[in-house]
Parts: sequence; C-alpha cells; structure tokens
Amino acid sequence: MKLHLSPISRVLSLLLLSGAIVASSALALAAGEPAKPKKSGKGLEVLLASDAVPSPDGFRPKPGHPVYYLLGQTRLTLGDAVAGVKLPDNAVVENAVVAELTKQGFVRTDVGGPLPSVYIMAVVGDSNFEEPKIDVNNPLNDGEIAPFLYQVNVRALLEQNLMSGKVSADLETLFDPDRRSSPDEEDAKQLILNDAMRRRFLASPRAQDKKKIMALMGAGKIEQAVSDKSLSSSAAEAMAWSVYENRYFVTLSAFDAARWKNKEKVILWRTTMIIDWRKNLADELPTMLAQAGPMFGTDLTVPGLINTADKRKGDVQIGPMNVVPPEKPASSPDKK
Repeated sequence: MKLHLSPISRVLSLLLLSGAIVASSALALAAGEPAKPKKSGKGLEVLLASDAVPSPDGFRPKPGHPVYYLLGQTRLTLGDAVAGVKLPDNAVVENAVVAELTKQGFVRTDVGGPLPSVYIMAVVGDSNFEEPKIDVNNPLNDGEIAPFLYQVNVRALLEQNLMSGKVSADLETLFDPDRRSSPDEEDAKQLILNDAMRRRFLASPRAQDKKKIMALMGAGKIEQAVSDKSLSSSAAEAMAWSVYENRYFVTLSAFDAARWKNKEKVILWRTTMIIDWRKNLADELPTMLAQAGPMFGTDLTVPGLINTADKRKGDVQIGPMNVVPPEKPASSPDKK
C-alpha cells in the first residue's frame, strides 16, 4: 500500500498535529515512505528556537554590565520512553553550559556573591515521536496496530465514505494477505488503517506530549512564517520533522530571580537546541551551545536549522533576532 503526501500536506500534518492528527501522514511514516528531507553537509544540524518576553533593554549582557545568574538542571523525556538513551552526566552539562554563558558575558554567582537577575534552568532530554513501524500488508498479525484495528467501527466508517455494500466489513477478509484486493478494497483498507493509527496515536505518550515539543521548537512561529510566506514549505517541513522523529534537546530557560525566590516561575527567555538522536549528545553539546549562544536572551522571529558545515560557508538558515520592546500603553486624548 503506497501513500504519498504533497509537501504542504506533510508540513501541516507534521507540524500542526491537531487532536485527530492527519492519520495518512502517520501511516506514511509508519510504512517507511521516503519523505524525509535530505541532510545538508557533513556537520551537525541544529534546530534553534529562542523566545523572550518584551523588554526595553533586552536580556543580553552589555559591556560593563554582566548578567549574573544561578544555574540548575533537570532531565526530561517527551513522547515514548525509549531504551538505551544516553544523556550526558550533570557535570558535563554544567561545564558546557557555564562555558558558553561565560563566553556570552553571563556571570555565574552564588551565595554571598552579586545578586542574580536570572535563574537559568538547563533541561536536557530526549523526545521520541517516531511512529513505530507497522506491517501494512498484514496488520492483523502486527501487535502494534491490531488492537486498534479491532476498535474501528468498520461498518460506520464504510457508510460515511459511501462504500457500504461495495466491500466486506469483515477485517479478516479485507486484510487477508493471500487475497488480491480490488481498488475499492484498497481504499477501504487505507481508511481503516488511518482510523486505527489515529486511535493508537491518541492513546500514546506522543499525543500527551506533542504540545510540549511543539512549544520548544517554536511551531507557532513556523506556522505563521509559512502562512505569511516568509518561510518556504520545504524549510518548514525540515523543522517539522522534529515533531515526528526522535531527537535530543537542550533548553535553557531564564527565570526572573527575584520572583523565583518567592516561588514564582516567571520566564524571561528560553533558547532551545534540537539534534538528531543518533548523535552523541555529550560530544555535540559544546557545538550546540556555540550555535545557540548568540541567541541567549533574544527573540528569534522564526526558528531555523543551522548546519555547522554550511555555517563555515556562510550559508545559515535562520531568521533575525529581535529585542522585543514592551508594549506601549494607549495614549489618552488631550484634555481641552
């Protein structure tokens, strides 16, 4: 069974992932369709996203005015739990993060030192959103999808799609691998598999965590950029795969230190770095941080992909950085 999606359909289904999800995309991925974008260059490819609240002066250190901070770290898994994931030791993360923050003009403080303006929390984790592969030719014998196939109301589904009476509603008959299917039966099988895939996704940790990974990667900004044509669908699709594949991520979130002391978590800025899970995160961490360092404390208009090989050639796919000014109050009319 072959499924093909247009580039814009893949972007929307991969990136937006509504509550029902576009199941044909999930099925195409599970069936191993060759839709993945080609990796550019031989360097490390990093998806970078950075957000900051409005501020008149921004949150970057300035000459003679360092930003003092406290540092903490934690671990997080999004999506399915995967065996064999190797996250760096705390000391490795701490050393790499402190080194890059120092390079950018941030100064770590401690008890008895200068008062911190921000509390930076480093979150190191793995996101596992890749659809488990299924046997689309004999799905009733596949333990990944078979239980969900039997949850589908086949008769109702066929009736909704004006196929009632054209094909059998019996799953064993429709999905018999030794039986040649008619074109109508192929269409019916795809409808049923789509519904089963949708049900399996909604029952998985991937569905529960999808909003979290989308927030980290800046999905809202990507969607808006595609909508206003400031970002190509191919560039958006390359980033959108982070929602549907396995990745490592590192996020630095800066909280207002004064409010943190009062147990109030008021975030000022957040920078996220995402790489392929097949890389060695401990080895790649300094490189990831070096690409993201200039963006600490800033707001990126659009997230972007940086490949270190391309960067050496001056070809970097990323949007402009902003210092977001505070919203001005509406001026009141002059009194007469």
